[in-house]
Amino acid sequence: MGFLFRVVSFNIRYDTPKDIRNSWDERKKLLIETVNYLNPDILALQEVRYNQLSFIVENLPSYWYVGVGRDDGEKKGEFVPIFFKRELFNKLDEGHFWLSETPDLPGSKSWGAKLPRIVSCVRLRVKSPIDDTTKGAYPFNDFCVFNAHLSHVSELARANGARLLAERIGYLGENCYTVLAGDFNTEPNSLTYKILTNAIGHDAYIENRDGVISGTYHGFTGIESPNRRIDWIIISKNLESVSFSLCCYNRDGRYPSDHFPVVAKLKMKL
Repeated sequence: MGFLFRVVSFNIRYDTPKDIRNSWDERKKLLIETVNYLNPDILALQEVRYNQLSFIVENLPSYWYVGVGRDDGEKKGEFVPIFFKRELFNKLDEGHFWLSETPDLPGSKSWGAKLPRIVSCVRLRVKSPIDDTTKGAYPFNDFCVFNAHLSHVSELARANGARLLAERIGYLGENCYTVLAGDFNTEPNSLTYKILTNAIGHDAYIENRDGVISGTYHGFTGIESPNRRIDWIIISKNLESVSFSLCCYNRDGRYPSDHFPVVAKLKMKL
């Protein structure tokens, strides 16, 4: 037995007029519909601008969130917010750092990255068991969730960013339940993937693949791009992936984003 919870990682595509038919205004209600359909306990989003964040917060009243803008540490630039159910978790602490040589300086970038890249993290404590299967097996442990979006242009920035992530996560100790979600802009055969899985534990996808489609980017087509599994959920060794899937939810061929949401049901080992 162990505590069960559902994590969703979802790059929602930033708000840009270039998308025309797939503009934010055309898909924002569908995005909320998708999240409600998935009903995650933890929701890690990427490419979220402040106006998008405001809409999501307003329309997901059962969640709290942590997150700041990557350009100034406040409201400017994209966020990588982490949402969590109010009824299930208490927030103990939160943090934000930049994937650069000066990680505590808002807006900083290094190693050939074109844009600042930020990581948000939160330490949570479970209030009560999620369902009847966990009764009598409630672990009075905290756990930490990290959410990242790595450079889209520089492999060096991704690898060094992964090393910084691994270092920060390492401060928690090997007994901490840890979840790292995000858009890593590289595939599982990369150095970035090796650094993170070696440092943290294992990939929820590899743990329980179940024959699901592999590409997480689809460019609003609903058709996976081969070898584009760039969105991952990496978990510590004391967590088990009970199930894993990619969500292809759409309405009349319109998708809420150009990425598929990545969904993992995780169990805390006792």
